[in-house]
Amino acid sequence: MGREMKKIAVLILAVVLLSGCATVQPIHTQSGRPEVTICGVSKNEVMEKFVASLSTGTFTVRSTSNFQVVVGRPVNNPLAIALYGSRYDSTPEARVIFTFSEVSGCTLVSARLLIVTNPGSAFERVMDISQGKDAHELQLELEKLKSTIEGIRGKPISKEQIKQKEEERDQKMEEWKKQTLDKIEEYNKETR
Repeated sequence: MGREMKKIAVLILAVVLLSGCATVQPIHTQSGRPEVTICGVSKNEVMEKFVASLSTGTFTVRSTSNFQVVVGRPVNNPLAIALYGSRYDSTPEARVIFTFSEVSGCTLVSARLLIVTNPGSAFERVMDISQGKDAHELQLELEKLKSTIEGIRGKPISKEQIKQKEEERDQKMEEWKKQTLDKIEEYNKETR
């Protein structure tokens, strides 16, 4: 009977672990990671409002520069602690790197989600989880921030509006790519 129970326990554990590996649908953005394009406001204003919005959350600002904001917080999920903790530091850190860049008169805010083992030490190990389920939640938060900054306060955003904005952004990105490639081609012709 004890042997049967061990087999059942191993089977249950395997099912739980495999269900954690279930495929998550990719985010429908240009990069496949959480990102939004915010128009009508300068990059610096976007960054200021962004950092101000972080002061009410659970994340702590770790560093800032002219184009990047890094935030982090200790992981409180027991499974993540078991998987990503170490003898050196048993509590990993959830870290998000937000990058701000100007594209066609708008500000592109993109994010990378990371789990960091041994945070703040010379022995940091970083695992990129930008394609996971947390990325979808972050995408929704970025969309809310976008609507607040662009002045659509209080109005709910429908999925159709988000899709329309994504299509507009994709079109702007394609135009920007084409202009860039044209400039490169023109430069190559001039230097030959």
